[in-house]
Amino acid sequence: MKRVSTYALALSLAVAGGTTAWTAPASAQGYGGSAPASGQQLENRGNNRSENTSEQATTSGFDAGNLSDGVRAQAGAAQTALSGEAPDLAAIRTQLEGAAGAIANDDDRYFVGQMMLQLSVAMQNAGAATPAEVQAIQRRGLQYAVDSGKLPPADAGRYWTFLGNMANAEEDYPAAMTAYQNALQANPANPDALIQLANAQFRTGNSAAGYESADEALRLAREAGTEVPSTWITVPLNQASRERDAARVAHYGQQLLVVEPTPDIWSQVLLAYASAARFDDQATLDMLRLLRAAGAHNADTYQEHAALALRRGLPGEAQSVIDEAGTSGVSIASETRSDTQSRLSGDRSSLDAGRRSAESAANGVEALNTADAYASYGDYAQAVTLYRLAVEKGGIDAGTANLRLASALAASGQTSEAISLLDGVSGSREGLAKFWKVWLEQQSGGTSTPADEATSAEETAE
Repeated sequence: MKRVSTYALALSLAVAGGTTAWTAPASAQGYGGSAPASGQQLENRGNNRSENTSEQATTSGFDAGNLSDGVRAQAGAAQTALSGEAPDLAAIRTQLEGAAGAIANDDDRYFVGQMMLQLSVAMQNAGAATPAEVQAIQRRGLQYAVDSGKLPPADAGRYWTFLGNMANAEEDYPAAMTAYQNALQANPANPDALIQLANAQFRTGNSAAGYESADEALRLAREAGTEVPSTWITVPLNQASRERDAARVAHYGQQLLVVEPTPDIWSQVLLAYASAARFDDQATLDMLRLLRAAGAHNADTYQEHAALALRRGLPGEAQSVIDEAGTSGVSIASETRSDTQSRLSGDRSSLDAGRRSAESAANGVEALNTADAYASYGDYAQAVTLYRLAVEKGGIDAGTANLRLASALAASGQTSEAISLLDGVSGSREGLAKFWKVWLEQQSGGTSTPADEATSAEETAE
């Protein structure tokens, strides 16, 4: 049987692909006398988020009068040809290659770069080259433009971001980091560039800088009042999972569950957290109970839950999981089913005696165990009483008892009291308590903000 602790996080490491709009500078006047067309769609296979703009850029210091004769003749002719009907793209490409070889100053560099970008758009629209060929011309054009120093900051930031995206797509992460850092020099408050920089930093082994960049990207997006893409949160979350950093898995996992609270995400996040925190049987069982409450069990976790509950002396819980799995089309292993059935009758009849013994015991160990048993049969009133008794008597892990008390309160409809209790859970169950709080507030329409309340990434993991 596969143990939960061996499961790997399956969330996508990359943020979602998309297209970005590239707007050519309006004042890129050249020999032909007309500006390059604006608003063309530039397919960027390396970009990781849709970024649309209708703004038409303006140049910063470009002077067509400074163009050298070689560039004026060849790039100017290419510009004129591009503005005509049915342009000969192969001939234009040859002209621009000649112009590139004649570059003598930054105005030349800027203008040739813009013409290459216009050519790449025309080639793409006409299907006149492979995607790799189009992107190679795009990359050269963007590089010429940023190297010219003639772009205004807004355009420089956008162009550097394109270059970073292209480097990311080619897994050239050092080049991507350089590009994003340049983009941020032009516009420090650019969350798109920051989250991409974080991804490149993680890929090159600089985790500390990656978390810092990711946190700043998420902060800027929230402060701007924009919806934070779930794929942005998976960038630091997956790094934390790879490093088995339980505190950060909890921190980012709770944020992800706020923006994408699907059963699949609940499953992936909780399993990643359990793996990172290296849960023992008891903690794993507490995690599986939340997984079940969230409707996030799959065939493997149903099997694990039933077997583990039985192993921990809770055949009532094992049977309820077996029954639920059956309604979901999952058949639990026959040995687990038969062992559960053989132990049910004697276990149920022993509860009252266990309760009386717990009441007279010197510590709360028996009260905690008997409360677990009552909860396993759905008798939450008795479970609540005994969990409270266990905490009062002491001698047990108070965090575990209070987490289970909160679960029993929630199951009996006392959600507000359960949430208040979860706020006070500390120690080994603090992370799970915060996940429970996220779940309960979602069910009650609450407005939890795990971005602020989640387990601090600097706290020591259990």
